[in-house]
Amino acid sequence: MKPNSSVFTQWYLAVTFFLGYFLSILFLIEKAVGALVFVMAVPCLTAAVMLLAEHRSIKFLFAPFTKKITGMGIAFTFVYPLAIILVCAALALVTKQGTLSSNWTTELPQVLLLILLSIPSFFLGLLEEYGWRGYLLPRWTEQYGLPGATWRVGLIWSLYHLPALLLINLQFGLWSALLYTLIQAITMFLFNFGFSYLYALSQNVILPSVMHILWNNVNVKVLGDSYRSISNGMILGNVHIINGESLFGLIITALFAVLLWSRLRKPSMCISV
Repeated sequence: MKPNSSVFTQWYLAVTFFLGYFLSILFLIEKAVGALVFVMAVPCLTAAVMLLAEHRSIKFLFAPFTKKITGMGIAFTFVYPLAIILVCAALALVTKQGTLSSNWTTELPQVLLLILLSIPSFFLGLLEEYGWRGYLLPRWTEQYGLPGATWRVGLIWSLYHLPALLLINLQFGLWSALLYTLIQAITMFLFNFGFSYLYALSQNVILPSVMHILWNNVNVKVLGDSYRSISNGMILGNVHIINGESLFGLIITALFAVLLWSRLRKPSMCISV
């Protein structure tokens, strides 16, 4: 990475974290949980500003969209998150931590619809993915290699969400909040390995954006909402155990991360700035 580019990367992290933490605390103190979408937008907007400041040309804003989308990338976009959700669901049923909803036959078509809607809704995932995978990952890959960039971006991604996670979880009491936040942050770190692998497959930020929205929507629809502690999915049970961002999700995502790590270390896996 050029010295000048490194400076802009440092500024990107500083500005993103300052604005993200400030808005997270502000909105959650005011109990405006829905306004957290503005927190999601910070990485994208900051990345766009840094690119314009560095290159003084609007064409660099479109670089993360210009690479050809591959068939393997499209397949991974859907298979990876759905596999984690399905394994979590199966584990919940086998361990009797969850039961199948009596309305599952009517809810299944809704799940399929959410999967399809994740494609036109990719722009919502783009609010985060443009910054983390479209901007930061390629720059750090050039500096640290893909494996080194992957765990660094995963760490940054998790730390960025810490205030929001902690403040949301405080409704369950301090110690439970600390435990749930830790599990969710670690799961987020591990899930990032899938995002890095996906971006390396096509180097187009549209696919990670689709996967981001698919995960957010389908995980809740199937396994319930762990942030609101509402078991309203196809699988009913303790959402802090069975959800894809809770205990079962951490275990399954860790297994996938180990498999993906070996692939990320292959010389053929590379990302260009």
